[in-house]
Amino acid sequence: MAIVNIKIRNNVYQLSCGEGEEHRLLALAEKLNNKVNELATKLPRSNDLMLMVMAGLLLEDKVEELENQVKNLISKTPIQPKEAVNEDAVSDSVEIIAEYIENLALKLDKIYNQ
Repeated sequence: MAIVNIKIRNNVYQLSCGEGEEHRLLALAEKLNNKVNELATKLPRSNDLMLMVMAGLLLEDKVEELENQVKNLISKTPIQPKEAVNEDAVSDSVEIIAEYIENLALKLDKIYNQ
């Protein structure tokens, strides 16, 4: 596990993450910090905890909106029905192949038993 120091509104937090995930965590923390700072300019009397709660709620709202968009896209995507199997055609094909194999076996038998 790696330890990463992230900074949100002049507060440093130590977080652990998997090896190789440090850069991703730092990038996410920077985005969160930008969102919290944006809210701070709009809500100058709010404390850091309130700003973090607001940022979290806004992000959850965005996640829900995106999930709904994905569900709508999935529901609008037509599902192609599988082609019906024509059992008679399959049966006929199997019989033709079986006859071919039998004829081939007879020819090979004649060649080797001369």
